[in-house]
Amino acid sequence: MAKVADFGLARTGTATMTEATVGQVIGTVPYMAPEQQGGRSVDARADQYAFCSALWEALDGALPFASQTQSFASLLDAKRNGVGARRPRGAPGWLVSALRRGLAPQPEERFASMDALLAALRRGRRYWRGVGALGAVAVLTMWGTTRSDVCHPEILVFSGAPDVAQAFKATGLAVASEQAERVTARLVAYASEWSDAHRSVCIGPRRWPRLECLAQGRAGFETLVEVLSHATRSDVGNAWSAVSSLPVPDACLTTQSTQEASIAAPKIWEDLERARVLQRAGRLEAALALARRADRNAAAQGPALRAHTSFRVGRILLLSQQPQHALEQLEHAFFAARAAGDSGMASAAAIQVANAAQIVATDEVVVQWLRHAEAELERAGNPPGHRVALLTARGNRSSERGDLEAALIDFDEALELSQDETQRISLLTNRGLTHLRHGDLIVAEADLRRSLEAQIALRGADDARLAGVLNNLALVLWDRGELDEAERFLQQTHALAVSSAGMASPDALRALLNLGLLAFDREDYDNAARLARTVRDARIDAFGPEHRSVFVPTLNLGNALLALGQVENAISEYRTALEIVAQDHGPEHPRAAYVLTGLGAALRQAGRGREAREVLTQATKIRDTTGASVELRIETWAEFARALHAAGASNTELDAALGVLQTLYAQIDPQRDAEQQALLSELGRAIRMQKRIGRR
Repeated sequence: MAKVADFGLARTGTATMTEATVGQVIGTVPYMAPEQQGGRSVDARADQYAFCSALWEALDGALPFASQTQSFASLLDAKRNGVGARRPRGAPGWLVSALRRGLAPQPEERFASMDALLAALRRGRRYWRGVGALGAVAVLTMWGTTRSDVCHPEILVFSGAPDVAQAFKATGLAVASEQAERVTARLVAYASEWSDAHRSVCIGPRRWPRLECLAQGRAGFETLVEVLSHATRSDVGNAWSAVSSLPVPDACLTTQSTQEASIAAPKIWEDLERARVLQRAGRLEAALALARRADRNAAAQGPALRAHTSFRVGRILLLSQQPQHALEQLEHAFFAARAAGDSGMASAAAIQVANAAQIVATDEVVVQWLRHAEAELERAGNPPGHRVALLTARGNRSSERGDLEAALIDFDEALELSQDETQRISLLTNRGLTHLRHGDLIVAEADLRRSLEAQIALRGADDARLAGVLNNLALVLWDRGELDEAERFLQQTHALAVSSAGMASPDALRALLNLGLLAFDREDYDNAARLARTVRDARIDAFGPEHRSVFVPTLNLGNALLALGQVENAISEYRTALEIVAQDHGPEHPRAAYVLTGLGAALRQAGRGREAREVLTQATKIRDTTGASVELRIETWAEFARALHAAGASNTELDAALGVLQTLYAQIDPQRDAEQQALLSELGRAIRMQKRIGRR
């Protein structure tokens, strides 16, 4: 019985982050609320304080506490006591009253929200007629767009290295200190780069699109600092990837932003950047909450913004193993991007739709979306990052369909183009698995060991994501016949996955599944059935009985039960597996042939030869038309011939089946597969005996 191992191809805090980390001063001190400058927890009311400080400056030409800026301590004392905030010249009383409330020392004394502050300003504006021209222009600009023509260079300060180091150390990981040092050095450098970029933007043209670009980077930076200051074991593993993904500040110096210029849009873009950083940090639940909020707030915006918010929601849903919901969001992102004329976003969305469709739709749907992606990439000028994503998706589809040569061509081209280390690790893993499926064990092992070494260098030897490549190396050793060594790798995989993510984590269950298959190969069918049932039940609890992840353990349970002689129970499991694959991929998908072959064997052993013959006729058709290996075709054709014999088929039909088997067998090395040779000889003797007794 052919084994179906679980490979696992690489596909590519609080929800709102309202508090900054204690001990970290991030921002421009003169505009800071006193609680923020003093290192206390802050919320959105600190934004009110900064807004009112800037508006006061626009009206008066000086900050409300400018006379107290000789030192950090005296400025903080002035803010806490409200000292030095004289009334701006020419400003009406209602405006000064609103600003003083927004500048109140205690957060609870300010407006309930920024919206409430803006509403008060709009109400007063209706009755104001007496302010001079300069003041009116400044205030109207602030009201209309929350922007000022006055730009003060900001300094982004990262002082949280001790917090990050302590949090990393508390995880107990061997690489914690090294990773903390590496990550904090990058955060310090990023803060300096951001500050330099902000200074350059302030003295240059087209400030506001570029300041908004920098504001998004700052939002992502602050979010990541918060995560890393309370890091878990998995956060340590994701830290470098997340830090490396922060947007490059210098890119904002030349941005020609196409983002919608509404009052709400900057906040939405910042939420999206926070969500993206949380996604890269592995905090998918918090990332999804922020992305959904951005998507809701973008409902009244133009299609360009909706494309980005829908894409981020869909991407996180896909990573969260919710492919059907992801597909719906990503389709929406694609059509919104098309409406906005954004071919780059349209191509990215189409690629991710294809990835989701490969899980929950037919192959025709996958091919259709890959074609959409190709067309949009051409319009966008084939940006390398998007091209790599398309090649990866296309290679995964070819690998799944058994077109190994096409898969390797795509993976090789993607590796040549990719400059991202995390992406290259995934590509090496996928290329290794493709070589494994092709039987090129030496090349497969080389690719997988390169992937393992790169992951250890990037994330450390205790990182949970090593479980995937350890699992796949075990499969290589297994196929080489080194069962003890393969079992050792699988046990190591299971222990690593359990310690980092728990017994029910995907990697832990995958290791158990493959340990069950190893037991099957050793003819320990009781243990094989037990492990397959454990994995099946855990995945049903997590995803429901019809989820695609339930397919492999259900199939393997059927195989183990058949080997134990529990034929009727095996038939039941095979039929369940067949329903799952038909629902996900259609009745003629290559995976269906695995089930049909086992089901046919079970029906024959149950004395239901005619049913077995019907089932196996379909199985041989799938094997012959979907690029299955010679060994798999032999297995299915052998069962078909047995079913013909059991069903009383004519000598002509039996001779035809035996002829196909002999042709197939001639394509493989007899010394490599003596078991198949013995099986064919036995089958041939049975058919010849049937001829002698005159059965027709």
